[in-house]
Amino acid sequence: MRILSKLLNLTMMVLALSPLVLAITGSACWLYVEHGEPVATASLFLAAGVAGVYFVFTVEEARRQGIGTTITLAALREARGMGYETGVLGSSELGYSVYRRLGFEEHCRIGVYEWRPPTPGGG
Repeated sequence: MRILSKLLNLTMMVLALSPLVLAITGSACWLYVEHGEPVATASLFLAAGVAGVYFVFTVEEARRQGIGTTITLAALREARGMGYETGVLGSSELGYSVYRRLGFEEHCRIGVYEWRPPTPGGG
């Protein structure tokens, strides 16, 4: 019941503007707030008939409470309501089991490379 209640609050708070934002930009972001603090995010990008869910993140102290699932489903439901039937995403190892439970199947693995500038004096 807690997740359903939070989903309804999340839907009321964020999705009020998302149809307009999605129609104009093809993208929208969700922010999950608990006790006045942001604890999770998700982004939705619509292109080529596919709904891409990216940048799903839950702060460490809020993990394992269903929040990642809730915010991912909010984005997917918005896309589905707009007629999208295919959803894609990239997953970290932390999120892999969450997305498998939601019905996603692995079709490939893609390497992700990150560059960070050297820290001053750190080499």
